[in-house]
Amino acid sequence: MGLRWIGNRPHLTISIINYFGRSLVKAVNNISAAAKILTLLVFILIGAFCIHVTHFNPVIPTAALKGPLPFMKHFGAAFTPIFYLFTGFSFLPIAAKQMNNPEKNIPRVLIAVMVSVTILDALMMLVAVGIAGQKLGGFSTPLANTFGMGVGKWGFYLIICGMLISIFGVAFSASFNTPSLVASLANEHGMIPKVFGKKNQHDAPVTGIRVTAIICLLFCTQSYLFLVNCTVLASFIQYVPSILAVIKFKHSNEFPNHGFSLPGKYLIPAFALLVSCYMVTNFTAKTLLLGAFVALASAAAYFFIDVDPKFVQKHLDFLEDLKHN
Repeated sequence: MGLRWIGNRPHLTISIINYFGRSLVKAVNNISAAAKILTLLVFILIGAFCIHVTHFNPVIPTAALKGPLPFMKHFGAAFTPIFYLFTGFSFLPIAAKQMNNPEKNIPRVLIAVMVSVTILDALMMLVAVGIAGQKLGGFSTPLANTFGMGVGKWGFYLIICGMLISIFGVAFSASFNTPSLVASLANEHGMIPKVFGKKNQHDAPVTGIRVTAIICLLFCTQSYLFLVNCTVLASFIQYVPSILAVIKFKHSNEFPNHGFSLPGKYLIPAFALLVSCYMVTNFTAKTLLLGAFVALASAAAYFFIDVDPKFVQKHLDFLEDLKHN
């Protein structure tokens, strides 16, 4: 009965694993990532031999031929789920402390991750359309059904297993990174009460784990697409201030140019800002309402948090060091 209770609540299982610190988290995450990539490679390499060239006709979608408005409507509906595939890259800077020469290596790793994910997803979609054609849009599990059409039942079950491992990997990675961010805000920046930075003997942020587990419990009854929209909205809230900060620091020269320098000056940040603003138009009213509630709650909490003067001085000293180096 106990195992069944834990199995029906995967977020609690993940939270329990996080209590044992980074070593176990790292092992589980590596196994999950390797299994996920291997499944995708099997789908692409074997599925390529089952492609029907006639399924790529017409090359231009019918919606695009009817005019820009129908095309943008369908494009917008697909944009958020596709963007979700790239949201994990923003967690890479969390590992900066364990990296050698992070100023140069983090930009390189970010670009490598974005390029490799784009290539894998493009090949995956190419194979899927080539096998299933117009039937692809009618499947509840598109890749699994598509591979099953191409190679048989074993292909269907293989992709289902890979999909479960992939979802587990994403959830597990977020379950580790989010409590770590909570602890960092408490211990290293003093932006939230110190109780949120409490750690156990395994160096795991126990309070952050408990808080995120409770939040996950509240959201576990919602649909997958709603949760995807929430994830993308959270990314939007992170990206827009970062983009504006890049523009500000490039304009004011407040920080010296360390490591990676963006070509085109304001061109890339401006384009990123436009794309981020376009994301808002694709969110449902339910998602925007939740985002507004979280924003108001965060703003209200801000006025009740006492900022530790030593963290303010630490931040000012950091800025001063940057100016002189």
